[in-house]
Amino acid sequence: MTALPSASSDELEAPRSQPQRRRLVIDTAATLADSGGYEAVTMKAVADQSGVALATIYRWFSSKDHLLAEALLSWVDLIGADLAFRELEGDCPADRVAAIMFRVGDVVTEHPQMASAAITALLSHDEEVLRIFDRFHEAIERWIALAIGETPNRADVVELLEHLLWASLIALVRGRDTPATVRDRMVLASRMLLSASTSQNAE
Repeated sequence: MTALPSASSDELEAPRSQPQRRRLVIDTAATLADSGGYEAVTMKAVADQSGVALATIYRWFSSKDHLLAEALLSWVDLIGADLAFRELEGDCPADRVAAIMFRVGDVVTEHPQMASAAITALLSHDEEVLRIFDRFHEAIERWIALAIGETPNRADVVELLEHLLWASLIALVRGRDTPATVRDRMVLASRMLLSASTSQNAE
């Protein structure tokens, strides 16, 4: 096995703190993906662009998929904070789900190559990526739960909508869907599931 290069003394003495340097590495990967997609991101390219030693990056991230998944998680956290801060538009749960899809669709539309690269990374079997994958799905479930509020069979409705959204995101970054079609599908599914759940509960 080829040994990884050691971190330089210059890097170890750099004024940036470790969290700042780690953040810089994630941001650099996102920038590379945003301009060139999944293939443009290599650990060496990230090291060269960020100025952080390759050995250090490998201590923090097991692979480029792990790194890109972390970049996606940063996006997810920003969207989640925005959703928690602003009141969702819409008089009914389905309309509020649509509002979430507008925001997600905007991010994907503005950064299509980064979104595609990150979703590709999430499909990796890397153990670190699998852990992030779970956090990603938990975040989406929180968004949907926020949108639909208290409703009969809430957990089942949220889970089904979350799976549909994940499948739609894959189709979106593969160019098979548009943000508008994903939004319309999520609204239709929300209405059908919420209607069926309410009817079932009334029986």
